[in-house]
Amino acid sequence: MNVWGWGVVAVGVGAAAAWWSYSRLAVQLPRAWRYGLGALRALAIAALVFLLGEPAWSRKVARTLPPRVVVVADNSQSVVWGDCLTVAAYQQGVRALVQALRQRGVEVIEYLLEERVRRGDSLTGQGQASPLAEGLATVLQQEPQAAAVLLISDGRETGEPLPLSSAVPVWTLAVGPTPPPDAVLESVEVPPWLREKQPIQLRVRLHTAGSPAVLTVTFPGGRQRLPLLASERTVLLNLSPLPAGLHKVQLQLEVAGDPNPANNVHTLILSVASDQPTFYLWAGEITPDIAFLRRLLEKIGPVRLIAARKPSGYTLNPETLITTPHSVHVLYNFPARPEDEVWLNRLFRENRFLLAIWGAVTLHPEQLRELGWEEIGPLLPYTLFGGPTVYAHTGHFAATVRPIEIGWPFPIGYKYYRGNKLLTAITGEGWWQLRAYPTLLAQWDSLISALVQEGLLFQRSQLAFAPRRLVFAPGEAITWRGYLPPGTAFYFQGRQWPVQTAPDGLTEAVAVVDSAGTYTYALRRGDSVVAAGYVVVSAFSRELRRLGRDTTYLAYLARTTGGKMLLWEARHTLPAALLEAVPAQRLLSLQHETIPFHEWGLWLGLILFLLCAEWLLRRYVGLY
Repeated sequence: MNVWGWGVVAVGVGAAAAWWSYSRLAVQLPRAWRYGLGALRALAIAALVFLLGEPAWSRKVARTLPPRVVVVADNSQSVVWGDCLTVAAYQQGVRALVQALRQRGVEVIEYLLEERVRRGDSLTGQGQASPLAEGLATVLQQEPQAAAVLLISDGRETGEPLPLSSAVPVWTLAVGPTPPPDAVLESVEVPPWLREKQPIQLRVRLHTAGSPAVLTVTFPGGRQRLPLLASERTVLLNLSPLPAGLHKVQLQLEVAGDPNPANNVHTLILSVASDQPTFYLWAGEITPDIAFLRRLLEKIGPVRLIAARKPSGYTLNPETLITTPHSVHVLYNFPARPEDEVWLNRLFRENRFLLAIWGAVTLHPEQLRELGWEEIGPLLPYTLFGGPTVYAHTGHFAATVRPIEIGWPFPIGYKYYRGNKLLTAITGEGWWQLRAYPTLLAQWDSLISALVQEGLLFQRSQLAFAPRRLVFAPGEAITWRGYLPPGTAFYFQGRQWPVQTAPDGLTEAVAVVDSAGTYTYALRRGDSVVAAGYVVVSAFSRELRRLGRDTTYLAYLARTTGGKMLLWEARHTLPAALLEAVPAQRLLSLQHETIPFHEWGLWLGLILFLLCAEWLLRRYVGLY
C-alpha cells in the first residue's frame, strides 16, 4: 500500500479510537473539552499507526550544472596574416569573449586548433594548418556534455572536409584579414579524359594582381616560360602527347612584389590512359539532367543508355549488354521498381566499380547500405555562389566512406570501399542547371572525370590505395589508405614500407618527410608494378594558399549543426545570442531518493507531545 493509502487507514483507526474513548464517559464534560481531548487522542493514535506501517516517500532529485560551451580558437597563420589583426588583439578579443560567457554563468572549455586540436588558451598565430572539420569532430567526441561549440576561425579548411553530423550546435565566428591584391593560381582545368598519343590542353585560371607576370610550366621532358600581361585571367597550355601512366606537371606564377607567394604554385598529376571506357547509363527517365550528364560522359567514351519505360521494361534489354573490364555502370536516379531491384542487386554484386548519382529516389535500407548509407536524410537546397540552386542529401555514412572535395561547401559526393570493390557517388539533383555557368560546369566536369579515372584505375589493378591528397607540408604525416589485396607490397622512397590494417578493414600506411621535394610510391606484386604515383612535399605553407574569411564554409558548418555564424566585428552580441539558444542548465544526474518517515525523530516527538498533552488535560478535568 502506498503512503497516501496507509495514511487514510491510520486516520480511520485514530478516529475510531477517539470515538470509543470519549463517546460514553461517566463524567459529564463540556462538548468543547470532549472534542478537544478526542482530537488529541485521534492524532496520537493515527500517528502511531502510520509509523507502524514504515511508510517511505520517494522523489526524483535532479543535479544540474551551468551549460558548457566549448570555444575552439583557430591558431593558424592565416588568421593573423598581415596587419589587419595582430596576435595580441586576437588573443585579447578571445579572452574578452570567454570572460563575458563566464560572467553569465557559462562553463567554458578552451581548445586551440592547429595541425591538431588540443586543450589550451595561449594563442600564437603560428599554426601551419587548420583542419576545421577534423578538429571539430575530435572536440565533439571529447566533449559529449557540451551545450554548444564556438569555432573562431577564418574558415580556411586545410584538411579533409569530413561530413559533420552532430546534435550539438556549432556556432562560428568569422575572423581573419582582408588581404591586399594578391597574385594567385586559381585553378587548372584538366580535360575529362587523357589518352596516349593525343595532345593535352590545360586551361589555367589566374590573377596577376594588375602586374606583369611569368607562368613557368614544368612537365615530363620539358619546361615552358610564358610571359603574361597584367590583364590576363585565362591561359591555355598545350602539352605534347604523353605515354600511358601518371605524370607530374608543376605550374608556378612569378609576380614581382607578390605579398603571398604561397598560392602561386600548383602541382597536379595527369593520369594518361591507353584505352577508352564504355559507359552504361541506367536512367530513370529522359530529362535535361540525363542529357547533360550523357554529353559529359561522351567526352570520355561511348555511352549506352538504358532508360526505364513506364510502367515496366527498358529501352534496351539489359540481358544483351556485353561488359568489359573497362565498363563503367552509371546509375542516375534509377527507379526502385521490383524489376529494377534485380538489376541493382546484380550490379552491386558483379561490378568492382560503380558511379551512382541519386536524387529524390527512395531506396530500400539494404540498397542504401550497399551505397554506403547508414541513414539518408532529406534533400536540402544549396545556392552555388550566386548561381543555381541544387539539392543534396544529408545522412550518416558507413565507416569506409570518404567525401570528395571540389571546392563547394557542402557534401557533393563520396567514395565508398566495399572490400575489393569501389563505389563513387554524387548525391542530389539539379545539376543540369550548371550548363549556364561555365565556371561551375568546369568543376562538375572535373569531378566526373576524377571519379571515372579513379574507378578505371581501381578496375585495372583491382585495388585503390592512394594518399588523401597530393601536396603535403614538411613534417606532416602522409597517409595512404585503401584496399590492398594479399601479395601486393607498398614501396615508398625506393624501399618496402610497412602497412597496417585499420579498424574498418582497409589498409593504411603512414610516412613523414621533412624535406621538400617530389617522392614516388609504387604498389608491387612480385616484380611487376601494378600502380605508381607521386606525392609532393612543398615548402610553401598550405595554410597561406588562401587568405581572407571563407564565410560560406563557416555558414555551412553552422547551418548543418543547427548553429549560427557571426562576424568578428559583432562578437559582443554573441554571448547573449548564444545563451538564448542553449539550455540554461545541463542535467548532470537524475536520481530517485527514498525518505523513510518512521526514522524521523520529529514523528516520535509529535506522538509524545500529543499523549502528554491529552494526559495533562485529562488530569485537569478530573479524568484518570
